[in-house]
Amino acid sequence: PGAPADAGTGNATFNGQRANQNNFTVDGQTVTDSGVNQQFAYRISMDAIAEFKVSTNTQGAEFGRNSGAQVQVATRSGTNEFHGGGYYFKRHEGWNANTFINNRSNTPRQIYRFMSAGYYAGGPVYIPNKFNSDKSKFFFFMSHEWGRSRVPSNPVRITVPTAAERQGDFSQTRDGAGIPVYIRDPQRTGACTAADRTACFPGNIIPRDRFNQYGPSVLNWLPMPNVTGNTLYNYESQVANEDPSFDELYRGDYNINNNWRAFVRVIRSHQTQNRPYGRADSSNSLGLTPNYAPTFGWSFTVNLTTIVSPTLTNELQLGKSKNGIPGDAPPSGSPYYRSVSKIEIPLLYPNADPSGLVPNFGMGGVPSVGDRYTRFAGLPYANKNPITNVTDNITKIRGAHTIKAGFFVEYSVKQENPFRPYNANIFFDRDTGNPGDTNWAFSNALLGNFQRYEQFSKTLLPTAPYWNVEWYGQDTWRITPKLTLNYGVRINHVP
Repeated sequence: PGAPADAGTGNATFNGQRANQNNFTVDGQTVTDSGVNQQFAYRISMDAIAEFKVSTNTQGAEFGRNSGAQVQVATRSGTNEFHGGGYYFKRHEGWNANTFINNRSNTPRQIYRFMSAGYYAGGPVYIPNKFNSDKSKFFFFMSHEWGRSRVPSNPVRITVPTAAERQGDFSQTRDGAGIPVYIRDPQRTGACTAADRTACFPGNIIPRDRFNQYGPSVLNWLPMPNVTGNTLYNYESQVANEDPSFDELYRGDYNINNNWRAFVRVIRSHQTQNRPYGRADSSNSLGLTPNYAPTFGWSFTVNLTTIVSPTLTNELQLGKSKNGIPGDAPPSGSPYYRSVSKIEIPLLYPNADPSGLVPNFGMGGVPSVGDRYTRFAGLPYANKNPITNVTDNITKIRGAHTIKAGFFVEYSVKQENPFRPYNANIFFDRDTGNPGDTNWAFSNALLGNFQRYEQFSKTLLPTAPYWNVEWYGQDTWRITPKLTLNYGVRINHVP
């Protein structure tokens, strides 16, 4: 069926080079994302691939741009006969056993589904007795592929405030070891420990008149516990990731005459990443609503090959591509919005958060929370990478020598905003150095005593354009039937 997603395949290293020094091309056109510089910018159906080649060493001077491996893909073209095919592949959780860990924790089997379907077709383009009647000049090839997947994440187990704690009652609060937590009153002096409760709130209960005006909204924003009897966590979730995709390819080949040949190829990829626990720009440990990233990529290539003489050929190619991974803000009505959750904590820089997201709240010291419940950063996320290539190669055969020369020109623009807390990071962590500390993050939040506050002052969208110009010359000299010498030089200029 279709080619697998490129996740997890970007760390291959060759010739002692870094993983981001490999170069990926399709039909001779560079399709390497110039941001991470180590992956395809789009996907191609396996049934649309005519040839796949990885060159790791003994590369000629004609291969450049990167010093690692050259990963080359050539797409299929039509022939003088019609050919086609189709496929359908499916997986379903109903055909799987539950995992050992899920069985131990009485967690039901989660949704686990894959679907890949598509078709391809190719052949001559002709009109009987009028155009290409002998089916030797004009050919087409096309492929469509749909993908659907719903893959469960690992179970996420965290601690959220209980109903009593949301009301200021911490009399039953325990740490991860099951030891009672004593809530310190910042307005009192003395110790607040199991042995000396002089500075503790009486009964570990905070009076409502001591609540910060925003404190209850912070705790009530978190989901209610759904697990009992475990001191390390009281809330568990396991939500599936969804990745619907559609990939299409169109190619036309035209034999103009015996000396001129051309082809045009278009590739488009569409994928919507639905990550309930977010991505690098929007990760969270709650899984309350989807986080969408409608990724895309397209490529357009024109190639013209000229046979000047039996020993001299020239190949000229123009390519243009663009890929992007825009990250949308959460769907309308999501509790991640300040207006929905009624969390109106003032920000130092209100204009830095155009999406109006809740701050990223940290509750350090509470079991199984990590540093923050949410890690929204840079939403809406913008990531675009248009690339233009022009390549020309001329080949001359003279006796035992195959001489080749050419140039490569690339213009690329990378736009991507950095992952920064434009919506603010507010940490209510336990901190004995904080005079307002109460010995527990949830009670700190209720009183409005934060450990630290972080926020970027404005949203940034850097633009990084660059030119890359290379030219080369090489000779493959067949000295004897058993000995061939390949030598050449390639020059790279980045203005």
